[in-house]
Amino acid sequence: MIIKVKAYGDLKEFLDINKSEFRCIEIKNNSSLRELIDMFNIPEEYINFHTFLVNGRYAKMEDDLSDGDRVVIIPVVGGG
Repeated sequence: MIIKVKAYGDLKEFLDINKSEFRCIEIKNNSSLRELIDMFNIPEEYINFHTFLVNGRYAKMEDDLSDGDRVVIIPVVGGG
């Protein structure tokens, strides 16, 4: 199945994604968000500081993906 992925911030370099475009990724059926992320060998410390959206909704790593889903990865912003 094909998943579209877009990333912002420092994860773009791991996924080789242009900020303004989605990248189409082929993954096996019934894959979870974790399985998609694991394909890119992203260190866990990076993952912990990002929010994951699937089709515009917050997602957990164990959530299953479906063909045509859009995954957006956004860094957590902090400050004061």
